[in-house]
Amino acid sequence: MRLSARALPGLLPRLVPRSLPRKLATCAALALALVLVSIMKRDAIVRAAPPLAGAYAAIGLPVNLNGLQWRDVKTRVVVESAQRVLAVEGEIRNMRDHARPVPDIELSLRDNDGREVYRWSTPAPKANLNQNETIQFRARLASPPDTARAVRVHFAEAEPASR
Repeated sequence: MRLSARALPGLLPRLVPRSLPRKLATCAALALALVLVSIMKRDAIVRAAPPLAGAYAAIGLPVNLNGLQWRDVKTRVVVESAQRVLAVEGEIRNMRDHARPVPDIELSLRDNDGREVYRWSTPAPKANLNQNETIQFRARLASPPDTARAVRVHFAEAEPASR
């Protein structure tokens, strides 16, 4: 069967039902709404399903459930009384518009392969931070392992009891 250019306009309505464009538009609108909700409510989604935090971070939308931010974290090794001491310093900032409790600070030392070789924790310098408040923190470790090559600083999983 050979189709002429005049036959195409009459054939198209028979091939594509009239309701298909509306159904496609409805599906597209629902998909867009789902994407928008999953972006706008990502804190609640990650709170319910923590493994999704990695997926959000992978697409450039990291989720910060505790509302606290690490800033200007620096490490250095100093010698005091003939002993090596690892000093870790930086800032903690409350990014929320209300006061937030500050969990304990956990630090871990990693070797060249990224394996943890030592871990310790220290209380935060202040139990709560007010809106947009920033505080300095310091942590020290005498005689760090020789195999340590990197420091990871993060908050303890559970929020601390009142201090």
